[in-house]
Amino acid sequence: MYKKLDSRIGKVFMALPAVKGLIIGRDDTSVRGSEYHDPIIVSNGRVRRPTNNAGGIEGGITNGEDIVVTVFVKPIPTMRKGIESVDMKTSSKHHLLT
Repeated sequence: MYKKLDSRIGKVFMALPAVKGLIIGRDDTSVRGSEYHDPIIVSNGRVRRPTNNAGGIEGGITNGEDIVVTVFVKPIPTMRKGIESVDMKTSSKHHLLT
């Protein structure tokens, strides 16, 4: 299971501290499964997909299409404006400057 290409891609990106998630393929949760699947066609003598919703990986191996990865990175933890917090000893609210 950990030798699948999508697992290996996830391992590389998730090793970066700022990365919090990734999607391989089309980033659209509103699409139904039947609409998401990539049909197989022959184009210019080549077997391919007219869409690349799977992001180039099916069943953990490449399907010959471009590999498409969307990576989600957490925001930089510094701000010009302070943020509210709580003093854990007193339970009083504080405004922190960052």
